[in-house]
Amino acid sequence: MEIKNKIGKAKELANDLAKRASVSAKEVAGSQAAKELGSAAKDTAVDALKSDAVKQVAGAAAAGAVAASVVPVIGTGAGAAIGAIAGAYKVFTK
Repeated sequence: MEIKNKIGKAKELANDLAKRASVSAKEVAGSQAAKELGSAAKDTAVDALKSDAVKQVAGAAAAGAVAASVVPVIGTGAGAAIGAIAGAYKVFTK
């Protein structure tokens, strides 16, 4: 019986902690600072995606993924990474 009691207490404690964490997360998410941070992050991401460098690196990554998908030894992810590195190198050496 002692083990069942301990398991029950552990479940109660876990539920209580989950409720507290949920309340804290809702408070943080609803705060003005979180909204401002989210807005700033969105603006930064949009500006980055509009840049020519990001477009060139993304294009090189896509080309690398396509090329690597034909070769069975090299995976699509590795090809994308190699393509992205090559694209970034091209951008930075201009």
